[in-house]
Amino acid sequence: MRMRMESHPHPDAHESLGDSREANTTTAVSPKGSTENYRYVRHLHRGGGGRLARSCARSYLVPHGLRTKGFAVNRRNALILTLAALAPTALRARPAPPRWKEGTHFSQLPQPSAALAVRPGAIAVNEVFRYSCGSCFAFEEGLEKWISGLPDDVAFTRTPVAWTTSQKGEALLALTLREMRLEQLHRTVYDSIHRSQRPLSAPIEADSIRLQADFLRAHGIDPARFDQVRKSAAVQSAMALSQRFVHECRVVGTPTMVVDGRYTITVGQAGGFPQLLMITTYLLGRERSRRSASSSSG
Repeated sequence: MRMRMESHPHPDAHESLGDSREANTTTAVSPKGSTENYRYVRHLHRGGGGRLARSCARSYLVPHGLRTKGFAVNRRNALILTLAALAPTALRARPAPPRWKEGTHFSQLPQPSAALAVRPGAIAVNEVFRYSCGSCFAFEEGLEKWISGLPDDVAFTRTPVAWTTSQKGEALLALTLREMRLEQLHRTVYDSIHRSQRPLSAPIEADSIRLQADFLRAHGIDPARFDQVRKSAAVQSAMALSQRFVHECRVVGTPTMVVDGRYTITVGQAGGFPQLLMITTYLLGRERSRRSASSSSG
């Protein structure tokens, strides 16, 4: 059985490969008698490569039962042979799938929270956030891309925290924008705070309302109408339920992802924003499996 292995340099690498376009070919015979033709890249420098180069070549050829006689070797060829010897091992040594461990990479709540309603059959995913959180702002771009690829059985919701008076102003802003179907301004709020350095909340509630009124006018929204919706029963109820959810899920920092009200993942646990989304995706699959097993047994 005859096999040919060729080296195809990148077309833009001609200058680094030199002017000569010769290639060295040698026949190596294994103990079993099968013959394999190896085409090696042409020499960049003529002449012997020295003792080290020949030793490197033999370190590849000899263990494979191949004869080195007649093989003109130099340092570059020796390097290529060494890489060739290592390449199959590298290809076989693919990284094992990540194993996310409960208690290390995510937490499971002793009692799932059912504070926030979700459509029947859907798996709820909540991002617990706050607008003034720099990490939440940095996370937003990757999160938006992730959301765009979610399957139909996932119901995603952004849930604001309100641990302080200032954060309460931010939470009411988020929930009122949602109630008014103005969630397209969500990213704009982030940009105002973190890019334009224009805060939209303050320790005093009246100051938060004033700051937000200026922001709303700049985007063609009537502050009076906004304030009316802000004080509505729908928004006040949403505010109470969201804070109950945050409390029941034991959230202590932002951003935190919550899957089905039973699993929580923080950036610290995950090790970064990409991992945060990867673990959330993993837990979605875990929840699907749990539901499927429950349905089968029932």
